[in-house]
Amino acid sequence: HSNALAQIACHDSSMHLQTTPLIDIKAFAMTKLGTPAVVSKDRAMTTTDSGMIKVCIIEDHAIVRAGLRMLIENSPRMSVLWETQTATEALSNPDLEPPQVILLDLDLGIERGLDLLPSLLEKFSPGRILILTALADTQQHLAAVASGASGVVLKEQAPETLIQAIESVYSGEAWLGKSLMSAVMGKLTKTTSY
Repeated sequence: HSNALAQIACHDSSMHLQTTPLIDIKAFAMTKLGTPAVVSKDRAMTTTDSGMIKVCIIEDHAIVRAGLRMLIENSPRMSVLWETQTATEALSNPDLEPPQVILLDLDLGIERGLDLLPSLLEKFSPGRILILTALADTQQHLAAVASGASGVVLKEQAPETLIQAIESVYSGEAWLGKSLMSAVMGKLTKTTSY
């Protein structure tokens, strides 16, 4: 029986980030499950020459894309490289510059973002994918993370949460809310039980 160790960053209600290096993830989850958490996956991406985090948006609703663009471009460290209505558009356009963070909706109307997530990761590597969804389906979120997404943000959450999630994912952390963290811990408990 081996303990799963990871670096955890816990976000308190005032949105200050505090980091606890290399702790037992099960013990952490048992004591801190009530707060959103991010789990360090690997080292941060290298910064661009401009120091900006390059983000792209894959979202089927034009008004949501416009609002996301305004929100992201109001952040002094971020810029939007491009946006598409479908993941297929992003995959079929050879001229798109690889972003550092891709915001991907799971429900893109005519296609499922989850189905195209591995292809997006392959085409835009080493970019990271952050799921932005209205679907409150923990199993879909878990499937997205298992397919390579670096985290999930629900559309009902505050705009500041999305900005913080983008920064965390860009820095090499996985953004997991409490319900997703519970599901991950449940899976981890099942796989490490005797």
